[in-house]
Amino acid sequence: MRRIFASAVIAVITAGVAAAIWTSHTSQAGEQASVQPETALPGTGVSIVLPKGIVHPPLGTMYTDERKETVLAIAVARAESNQENNPILRKVYPEPVEDFHNGSLSGKLYKRTRAKDGGGYDGWWLIAVKGDYVLDLKISYSGRDEGEIEKLKEYLSTVKWDGTLGDSEQAFGVKLTIPGMQVVHAGVGAVLYSANGQTGEKQPNLMLMALPGYIAGGADAFHTVCEGARDRMMAGEAASPLRYQAEHGIQTCDTWGGMSLLGQKYSAVAMLPGGGAFIASGTGDPQVFQRALLGLQVIDR
Repeated sequence: MRRIFASAVIAVITAGVAAAIWTSHTSQAGEQASVQPETALPGTGVSIVLPKGIVHPPLGTMYTDERKETVLAIAVARAESNQENNPILRKVYPEPVEDFHNGSLSGKLYKRTRAKDGGGYDGWWLIAVKGDYVLDLKISYSGRDEGEIEKLKEYLSTVKWDGTLGDSEQAFGVKLTIPGMQVVHAGVGAVLYSANGQTGEKQPNLMLMALPGYIAGGADAFHTVCEGARDRMMAGEAASPLRYQAEHGIQTCDTWGGMSLLGQKYSAVAMLPGGGAFIASGTGDPQVFQRALLGLQVIDR
């Protein structure tokens, strides 16, 4: 399950997200970064001067601008979950690695551009290890300004990290109470609950992964998201029809299938009153999971 958690964290931050670094030349972005206030990113142990237009997400640790052209994403995990040698990610960021130093952090910086490497975005990916933990920070840009990714690079001169695992529930923005399960303190980027509060495949578990931005468009839009999540998370499984429920402004849809000693494979989408939403996926009792989702606690960030 530790490997599953690490993969989920990276999935949260991979889709066009990357990191930034200090460079010696001066640009408008560098000047802006030097005068703007730092922002502490709740629950992560990380602070940074956010690029212009970037706003706090309703849930999770993926920060975007209004157009979704600039994306900043953060994950923290145990050092053994370091994705630096992940062959898939190295193919995504194929350009020569740079050493990174900003006076607070040291690490490795990877790069990709649409012009050289294809795809729909330019990006930076920073890996920094402190003791037993690793910070994985990505920044990406998918807009039309060819020089923007170099400007964004300079914002990493402001990144600080306290070297801790952070608080996964606070960073995510939601806390669940699941009878017989505890939160796993495995890092920031996703939230994992298990029977004994530890990683390990052979026990009931439920993982939360934030969807970027908000679901807008009412019931039809929510249904579309629910169908997409079901098709992705339950691919190849014989699953129940989607079940919809709403309580106290929380809306859920869920499905489940199969049976094992641990329970049934489970997938759900939960949406908060403001439109922030997340996917929940795991193995256990569908009735217990649904009640936990409908009774979730929103954490003020």
